[in-house]
Amino acid sequence: MKKTLMCPVCSKKAILTTNIFESFYICPNCNWKSTNTDTLDISYKSNSSAPLSNLFPHKFIIDGILCLSMESFIQSLRVDNKEMQQAICSNYSGMMAYKLRLGLNDWRKEGYIYWNGKRIKRNSKDYTKLITKAYDCLFEQNIVFREILRSKKDYYLIHSMGCDNIDETLLTEEEYRFQLNRLKEKF
Repeated sequence: MKKTLMCPVCSKKAILTTNIFESFYICPNCNWKSTNTDTLDISYKSNSSAPLSNLFPHKFIIDGILCLSMESFIQSLRVDNKEMQQAICSNYSGMMAYKLRLGLNDWRKEGYIYWNGKRIKRNSKDYTKLITKAYDCLFEQNIVFREILRSKKDYYLIHSMGCDNIDETLLTEEEYRFQLNRLKEKF
């Protein structure tokens, strides 16, 4: 577990604090404190939060391409070949898609990803629009995902396993939480 994460209230760094009874995150900026009753740490290993993980097998279609999970979509962005992207999206799900990344292009060298034959800068508005479009497709097309998100609408969402360096990951903790919180507002 990492020692800091983004505070879901003010977006500053919350720090992991441990005493003899519990571990929790606390934000020195706004004094937010994670609790078991109002905070959900999203992890594919947790029964209560796994269905919100990108690794969960929620199917959706984006630009005519079937994706078996959000993770398969995200990992396919490493590949500039459209047919290979489609194969990744429609044949790999969850952890299999995540592990597949090790054999795919390292987008970090040049900072570009690809979708449907288009080269997109990772740190750009076009990239944010694409990720938003993917989450909108998932939300609109997958009733299970939508209802699970609805059931968690009163929770602060955190992702302690997430990376917060935009140059090292295709989806930072902040981007991930932003998408889920944006969708929660639709309720």
